[in-house]
Amino acid sequence: MNLFIYGSLLNGMSGNPVLSDTHFLGVGFTTGHPYDLAYDFGDYPTIESENGSAYGELYDIDSKKLKTLDKIKGYNPKAAQHSLYVRKEINCILLNDGSQIDAFAYFYNHPLKTSRIIRGDINDIFLRIFLKSGGI
Repeated sequence: MNLFIYGSLLNGMSGNPVLSDTHFLGVGFTTGHPYDLAYDFGDYPTIESENGSAYGELYDIDSKKLKTLDKIKGYNPKAAQHSLYVRKEINCILLNDGSQIDAFAYFYNHPLKTSRIIRGDINDIFLRIFLKSGGI
């Protein structure tokens, strides 16, 4: 199965080692609204679940890895309404060949009461957080 990731799971970020034993498919973006709908929550961003378009990475993962990521993201499929994130299947486009694929993605499960990230690449927000914290 495929997984679309953004934020702390991206290559080079703190959460990425959990994906070290999976197959990287490439960089891509979610289909939908032509504007990026990523939101800044300070230490982590999220993408809007409806009609959002954001850049990220796509991986081929197995069901065991998906369960591990559910735990990391605070998602309980049996009590989704109480989860920090929810997992949904979305349509994505791979940048390397333009192919469309379905993938799971995690979405923040609470009202979005914060500032919208204007640029399309969510890495911008992580660079800002990194520089603000003093870098390495």
